[in-house]
Amino acid sequence: MNKNVLLMALVMSTFVFGLQIAEPAAAASLKVIDHGSYNFKEKNNNVTYKWKTYQKGVNYVKIVEYYYFPQYKTNKYWYTYLQKVSATKIKVKEKIFDYYSDDSSTETTKLYHIPTKLTVAKYYWKKIRPIMTKPH
Repeated sequence: MNKNVLLMALVMSTFVFGLQIAEPAAAASLKVIDHGSYNFKEKNNNVTYKWKTYQKGVNYVKIVEYYYFPQYKTNKYWYTYLQKVSATKIKVKEKIFDYYSDDSSTETTKLYHIPTKLTVAKYYWKKIRPIMTKPH
């Protein structure tokens, strides 16, 4: 019986210890803070636009945008990463993937900085989000 009690105590302590370690890791993960979609016309072509925005703290945001052009059977994924790098600067990295109907694709990467005193989270909600919700 002593062996069973000892084994149960060991299992329970391992479980509790594992929860204590897992909690901070989960808190540091990206959380979905915004998403949406709509259809619009661009040069007489229908376009489906979807986005999902993730946040970690107030100084890191990841935006995933998706465009689908049914007439051409092509789509585009646009990943934008925003990170506060100083009190007055946000670093922006964009990766754009275009997929064409002939199974070819292109990739473009851009890196630049935005001067602002806003946190990344506030910058997203005040500057980027209003543009994303307007039909292009």
